[in-house]
Amino acid sequence: MSTLPRRQREGLLQGLLELIAALNRAGVITVARTCLTCRFFEPAAPSGSGVHRCRLLEKPLAAEDLRVDCPDHEPHVVET
Repeated sequence: MSTLPRRQREGLLQGLLELIAALNRAGVITVARTCLTCRFFEPAAPSGSGVHRCRLLEKPLAAEDLRVDCPDHEPHVVET
């Protein structure tokens, strides 16, 4: 994997995390401790000009900082 360019690795990780989050929301995967399914995750602006942020760690998250299995994960609960 390290032979891929950095931008390609970042894109693959982002896509994988989005797929896991979608499968989790659909009930296909019941446990997902990724940044994208966490209540502390603050996504970057849709324009793509910003960076993601972790409100628990109080720090920006670059693409390579996004976690697939975070020990501090707390599920994002959508209120209905």
